Amino acid sequence: MAMPVLAQNDSIFPQGYCRDSAPIADQASLQAIRQVFPDDVKAVGNTLVPAVPLRELSRDAALSLMAESSKRLYGVADFLTDPEFRSECVYYLGAEALKAVHEVYDMDLGTPLGGVDQNNQPYSMLVMIVGQGKVGLLYDRERVTYFNKRARRTLSFRKNVYLDLSLSDDCGIKFLNRIRGLSVDTGFPYGWENIEAMRQTSGRVQSYVLGKWRSPTPVIPIAMRSAVNAEVMTAKAASFEEIALPATAVSLQADFSSLETLRRLTEARLPFKGF
Repeated sequence: MAMPVLAQNDSIFPQGYCRDSAPIADQASLQAIRQVFPDDVKAVGNTLVPAVPLRELSRDAALSLMAESSKRLYGVADFLTDPEFRSECVYYLGAEALKAVHEVYDMDLGTPLGGVDQNNQPYSMLVMIVGQGKVGLLYDRERVTYFNKRARRTLSFRKNVYLDLSLSDDCGIKFLNRIRGLSVDTGFPYGWENIEAMRQTSGRVQSYVLGKWRSPTPVIPIAMRSAVNAEVMTAKAASFEEIALPATAVSLQADFSSLETLRRLTEARLPFKGF
């Protein structure tokens, strides 16, 4: 299904997409959304109804958005911080749409749409909900641990993963903020640590782990699997200076015990630099 002319606000969505799309009425879809964001769906008698403007992105619509993102050489942060995902509508992608996108497009994701874990067992994303500056994911099992070849790190995520979307005041930095449910094995001496945030600026992306923004790596654009260049997929920046956490551009929420704070403040070395 061809999508209409794009909006003038540089969104990958057609102009008026939310306005011209019907609210979700399918009870199974609303039940799935309720598992991720309970406040987005309410019960009226025995019927579930949207509590916010909810729209479904069908298989064809999702593929069209991916095609436009690929055309623009967008990375994942570019896609998720699209103006439409920061507006009033909340968009639902079900298992069929996610499976189709995963089969056709390659994306640099810490939480992939599907794959196999460290024990060679398959897993898949069942639900993605994006809108009003937030993202919620639902997987088919409670915990997935796998080796990420691009990051060259072992990552792990929960059945539900959440994050917030924001931009710096000048829109030059794109943040995936307050990430919940995603962690990385940092090796000795700290082991597993939460990935608290990610940011993209000047064609590079960084993760906020162990109290620091880690060495930036090049943004890997969304691309059709048949067109992905293996050298680009595995490209890594050789060495960049770490950038200090901006004081006002992003707010990281954390509850640290005194020991945790001491550990972060007295870290003498950087055993975890490459992610």
